[in-house]
Amino acid sequence: MKCNAHHLNRGFTLIELLIALVISGIVLTGIITAFTNQQKTYRTQFQLTQLNQNMRSAMSMIVEDARMAGFYTHFDRNIYNDIDWNPLNAGNDPYEPTLCSLDNIVGQVGYQDGTDLIVLFKGGRERKTLVAGEMADAGATTITLTSLDLDGDGVDDLNAVDKKFGVMVRADYTGAEFFTVAAIAGTNVTNARTFVNSYRETDLISRADVIIYRINDANPAYATPVLERCNLGDGGAWGVVAENVIDLQLQYWMNDGALSNDPTADGTYTANDIRSVVVTMTGQVNVANVGLKQQSTSSTVRVRNIGI
Repeated sequence: MKCNAHHLNRGFTLIELLIALVISGIVLTGIITAFTNQQKTYRTQFQLTQLNQNMRSAMSMIVEDARMAGFYTHFDRNIYNDIDWNPLNAGNDPYEPTLCSLDNIVGQVGYQDGTDLIVLFKGGRERKTLVAGEMADAGATTITLTSLDLDGDGVDDLNAVDKKFGVMVRADYTGAEFFTVAAIAGTNVTNARTFVNSYRETDLISRADVIIYRINDANPAYATPVLERCNLGDGGAWGVVAENVIDLQLQYWMNDGALSNDPTADGTYTANDIRSVVVTMTGQVNVANVGLKQQSTSSTVRVRNIGI
């Protein structure tokens, strides 16, 4: 039997080629679509993971500061008016040296609309027990010290510029007074106001932190809002804690079990009535070819130094 050479050398017909191309195109399209979707999912998860890590780190910092609010300063129940902490008002604002807040700020440059602000007061790490000859008298403004180095590291811990807040504390913790450094002469500190009580040997003096958190939507170094922290009692400069944070909300559990958004706004409560702070933070990232994605985290902090 003879084979037909012409029949054996026959190639694909045009129809067969077209069918093969169509099938290949369908398969290739599916592969490209799956790859693209996988890339979108990867980008989304990667950016959300980064956002979540940033917010967790920021939340840890806020929680630590809030937990220590009122450390030493909560013994002082006076109200002062020498810090400009409220962006809604011009000039200095009244405060209790434990915790202050603003609910849903609107229309202020450097503050994201609808976000909250919190101010936390606490004794700093730099502190010492007064020794013989060191004192502050009731009715006077002078704190007599032998050294401005309160923690023994060789560096002065009080000045009238960027370390100008402190607290005097009775040795038996029956009272304290928050002070503001108006001037320094040698190792003598001048308080901006007169002391109500006298302080002597065995009483305590500490530098004080005044920490503010805000969401800034106008930081020129960033295209998106950022969470910022400032310590007026230690340097006073604003620093970025986390990028892409668009909202900070604060609620307060009070001593009567009520949950308040702004506990001191109408005079119903004082800062010393606060028992816990509920901190909620929302971040947002713009994922390429996906759009805006948001993520939130929340934590309840027991302010253990307030109300005791």
